[in-house]
Amino acid sequence: MIIPATGRVVRNGSGQDIVIERTFRAPIGDVWASIVDPERMNRWLGTWSGDAGAGKRVWFTMTAEEGTEPEE
Repeated sequence: MIIPATGRVVRNGSGQDIVIERTFRAPIGDVWASIVDPERMNRWLGTWSGDAGAGKRVWFTMTAEEGTEPEE
């Protein structure tokens, strides 16, 4: 089952944020590890680089869903 894409752009004091909300049927520790561990996130959703933390920046690249090719 594919969950429809949802999200919104929220303006902030220095630009814009993309806000995506999801609910997962998994222990919170596993979900959090899949977000903050680059290797786990790559297997699940995509890659990120940068200096993660409040007020800092990361660059995020979403990979294609299973069976499709990523777009450039």
